[in-house]
Amino acid sequence: MDLDVEWPQLSQRTFRLVVRWNGQRECWVFIVTNLSRDNFSLEQVFLGYRLRWQIELIFKEVKSYAGWHRFNTKFATLVISLVLLSFILATLKRYLAHATEADMDAEISTHKVAKCGTHLFGNVMKSLMKKSRCLSRDLKNLISFWEKSAKREHPARDRQTGRSVLELVSGGAA
Repeated sequence: MDLDVEWPQLSQRTFRLVVRWNGQRECWVFIVTNLSRDNFSLEQVFLGYRLRWQIELIFKEVKSYAGWHRFNTKFATLVISLVLLSFILATLKRYLAHATEADMDAEISTHKVAKCGTHLFGNVMKSLMKKSRCLSRDLKNLISFWEKSAKREHPARDRQTGRSVLELVSGGAA
């Protein structure tokens, strides 16, 4: 089913309610979205919903690898700043990973990028902050390391069931 629904509390905004029977789990799946029917078919909405775990993965990535457990401050403003900086750095790493992927034959795993090459990524950040002449060298070292160490394990499978199903692929950038 594909229905229009409204909530009076939300200033009469109209949303789309899509409903499908999940035969494997033997239950109904309800999704409320603002994606238009003109641009997104029912199948695309359900495929997109299946990929929601990508969002969960970036939160897990940031929580796991940004050192949030080491924040030792009572100042909320500092904590918020550190959390936001963690997301900025994760985004930058992903951007560089996709740029790396654009120049090679293999696909890069953003999960592996988050876990490996931290010292090399730190060198890139130091070069950026110091406006160092070593930036180019540090970037090349990082990209070379990721090319060897951060390749996706199952790119063919991902093209059938992962983000590539909806053509959510990088074009050389994040």
